[in-house]
Amino acid sequence: MQYSTWHGFKRCDFDFMGHEAFIAEPEKPLAERKWSWCMEWPEAFVERCGALDLLARGYYHVHVSIKGTWASPEGMKILNDFYKFLVEEKGFAPKTALMGLSRGGLASYRFATEYPERVAVIYGDAPVCDLASYPAHVRDEVFAAYGCKTVEDIAATDLNPINHLDRIARYNIPIIHVIGLADEVVVPAEHTDILEKRYREMGGLIKVLKRPYIGHHPHGYDDPEQVVDFICENYAL
Repeated sequence: MQYSTWHGFKRCDFDFMGHEAFIAEPEKPLAERKWSWCMEWPEAFVERCGALDLLARGYYHVHVSIKGTWASPEGMKILNDFYKFLVEEKGFAPKTALMGLSRGGLASYRFATEYPERVAVIYGDAPVCDLASYPAHVRDEVFAAYGCKTVEDIAATDLNPINHLDRIARYNIPIIHVIGLADEVVVPAEHTDILEKRYREMGGLIKVLKRPYIGHHPHGYDDPEQVVDFICENYAL
């Protein structure tokens, strides 16, 4: 284990079953040991995406790498094992706040559809929501990870989370998305717009913050307070 200071907070980096992982610690942890979980890109736009604000409010912040798995069953096994480690061995709260930046959105929704009872709230930032609309430059890798050969195959697979939002809605998991309307990498019309419409029709709570003229980057906001407030206000155990 290696300890360091990360944006003013104590951080422990360690190997978790062959995968890079870290836990950042708040100065004054909440009694319930609530935590946020960044699925991908944990070093990207940190100040803008709420992790530091949540740490300041007493939340732990964690990450384990599933790089290259594209949130396939292989990746889900890593996330499942990491969750059990944090909850059963570290005493973290049984529910977490998922943070899904870009392809981390797919990991968030894959985890939430498989383990909805473990999720308190989902924050997606320009998130990938649909396997069939994955950005073209990595589509072949994604198809291979899921054992699919065509768009039709991957669109219909039981592992595509956009097809199973009812599993999340049944647990009343609140969702907040931040999107750039000029995003040409994860196009809102192919991801967030579809998810928002379906989730609302299911009676789910979803808030979408739209940034005109902004592309895929930068994620977050100069002041992420409204995102952090949403997470804190809707984090129910």
